[in-house]
Amino acid sequence: MGRRTKLAVALTALTTMVATLGGVASAQSEEPAVVTVFHAVPAEDGFPADVYLHGDLVIDGFIFETSSESFELPPGNATLEIYAEGADPDQETPAVTTTVSFEPGRNYSVVAQLAEGSPVITLYVNDTSGVGAGEARVTLRQTSDIDSIDATIGEAEFVGLAPTEEASAVVTPGELPLTLRNQAGATFFTHDVDVASGVLTILYAVGDSVDGTFDLLVQEIPISQVAPAGVPTGNGGDKASAPDPLVGLTLMGIVGVALLGHRRLT
Repeated sequence: MGRRTKLAVALTALTTMVATLGGVASAQSEEPAVVTVFHAVPAEDGFPADVYLHGDLVIDGFIFETSSESFELPPGNATLEIYAEGADPDQETPAVTTTVSFEPGRNYSVVAQLAEGSPVITLYVNDTSGVGAGEARVTLRQTSDIDSIDATIGEAEFVGLAPTEEASAVVTPGELPLTLRNQAGATFFTHDVDVASGVLTILYAVGDSVDGTFDLLVQEIPISQVAPAGVPTGNGGDKASAPDPLVGLTLMGIVGVALLGHRRLT
């Protein structure tokens, strides 16, 4: 069975499980959390892994630089475990495990990554709060194995991001030049990033610039925009309605390579 087929089968199982859990959330009258899972652990073979949620296999054959579709989970604690592909969880120890807490109505990204050479699971809260009319938000997440990254994205400057750290800025939309520098100040990555108005654009630095695995993954989440005071909006000046948070999470790459839930810059 191919990798994409395995992911499709696993996501079907995940959808079934989420539907069941979602029924519990509805019964409790709590808005579910929206979650996307990313694989950012580099390896020559892509480190194929199986992801378990509450002891149930939800993603089979997960490989480096892929992500799940966004899905909903009821609020509360969730136990995540990652095993080498095909491992028997009753007989083997997970490569990494953690318990995370999801709040009602929040949007999250769960990233398997390296920190000080060891795999960890990092929970990020995606800031979907509104921005001004004609603005956007960009977030850079340091999920690579590089000690420290400085970044320039348009006019935004981020300094000294260590693994698992992140930084955000509200920016003017457009094709923004991105430059990444290492701890010594040497530029190791440049690219133009298309940042759309009314969208949270999340950039994930993954891999390592030394061994040639470095890349940048892009996740896009529509957010609301707030009109300036005194500008008619047709809804009494309230925040504009945010599009479905799953819209904009594309299945395309810059060169047309199909991926799950995100796109790559290279």
